[in-house]
Amino acid sequence: MSEYQYYEFQAIDRPLTANEQAEIRKLSSRVQPTPTQAVFVYNYGDFRGNPEEILATYPRSTPQATPGFRRLSELTAIADRLSKEREDREQQALKKQRIEQLEALALKETETWETVGELIRLKQSQAYDRAVTFLQDLRDLADYQGQLPQFIQRLEKLKSEYHNRPALLARLKKIER
Repeated sequence: MSEYQYYEFQAIDRPLTANEQAEIRKLSSRVQPTPTQAVFVYNYGDFRGNPEEILATYPRSTPQATPGFRRLSELTAIADRLSKEREDREQQALKKQRIEQLEALALKETETWETVGELIRLKQSQAYDRAVTFLQDLRDLADYQGQLPQFIQRLEKLKSEYHNRPALLARLKKIER
């Protein structure tokens, strides 16, 4: 004979969409999901869904269960682990995207340095801001390629060449690490 089971998921990050609610309905005839929660109650039988899969699939949720099924601390630990794994995957994707951007910049590095020079020669604050943005990308590229000393040398040359432009020099300080 099965024990009484009460299993509740509460959406935290965002409400469930209609499609997500429909997917949750497929897990059990004993659930009536709302945009903010899904409650499963079993007097006989067992929950046939996989709680870890639900936590991984839908927006960050806090599972709550009676002691007869799983302790809240266990489920919270699972939710935290899955959330960390998701964050790690997102960080890896961002890192991969940044590497792709830097590799694309490497193909036009010379032109980018020329653009920086042209922007600085305009003697305008918006142009200085754009130049600094390009320089930050060039710094990241140099760091990625292991050529940071060469970048710093070139940056110092720019500072020396334009030493009489305090607005530019103030912006260039943002690039230094």
